[in-house]
Amino acid sequence: MSDYKTAIFDLDGTLVDSLPGIEYALTESIKLIMPETVVQLPDLRPYIGPPLPELIKLLFPDLLADTMEKLAVQFRLIYDDTGWQKTRVYEHVIDTLSWLTERGIGCFLVTNKRFRPVKQIVARFGLLPFFKEVVTADMGHTNIQSKEAMVRYLVEKHHLDPGKTLIVGDTIDDAAAAQMCGMNFAVAAYGYGDVHQFNNIRLVRFLNRLDDVCNVFKGGQANEKGFV
Repeated sequence: MSDYKTAIFDLDGTLVDSLPGIEYALTESIKLIMPETVVQLPDLRPYIGPPLPELIKLLFPDLLADTMEKLAVQFRLIYDDTGWQKTRVYEHVIDTLSWLTERGIGCFLVTNKRFRPVKQIVARFGLLPFFKEVVTADMGHTNIQSKEAMVRYLVEKHHLDPGKTLIVGDTIDDAAAAQMCGMNFAVAAYGYGDVHQFNNIRLVRFLNRLDDVCNVFKGGQANEKGFV
C-alpha cells in the first residue's frame, strides 16, 4: 500500500454527473427571467465547477447585475426543487469509496455546490456514510469561499498530513487547491475539465474512471512524467 492516509474528493464531474440538472435549471430560469430573449446555451461542461454567480457571469458577461442576481435566485429555486434529481452518479463510485474506507483511508468531500442540493444528492446515492465531513462554500464559515480554503479548513480541523493526502477532482480549480496546499492531485479525466489544462500540473494519475484511484492507494510507482 502507498503512504496516503486521506482522499479529498470534488463532487461535480468527479463523483456525479450534474450537467443534466444544471442545464435544465438554467434553461428554465432563462425562460422565466428573460422571456423575451432567445438564448442558445453552449456546452456547459467547461463552465461547471465555479460557484453559481461566477458561472452565470461567465455565460452572460453583458447582463446587468440585477438580472444576474434574479437568474441566480431562480436557478436555485428550480435546481433545489427538481434540477438536482437529474444528477447521475458515475460508475464505480460506491465500490471505490467502499474500497478506500475499508482500508482505513479517510475520505472527505469538498464542493462549490451549496449544502442543500449536496445533501440531497449524496443522500440519494448513499454516499454520505463514506465521508468524514462534507464541506460546501455556504456552510457559514465566512473564510471558506474557495476550494483551497475548504481544504485548509479540513487540514486544520482533522490534523491531516498534506504529504499523505490525495485530492481527486476534474478542474484546474481542484488542481490549484492541491498545489497550494502541498498535496498530490489525481484528475478525473472523464469529468468536465479540459485535460490539456493539466499539462503543467504535477499529477499522480489521469483517472479514466474513478476506481483507477485505487491503484494510486495500492502504491504504484511514478514514471518519468510523474504518473503512476
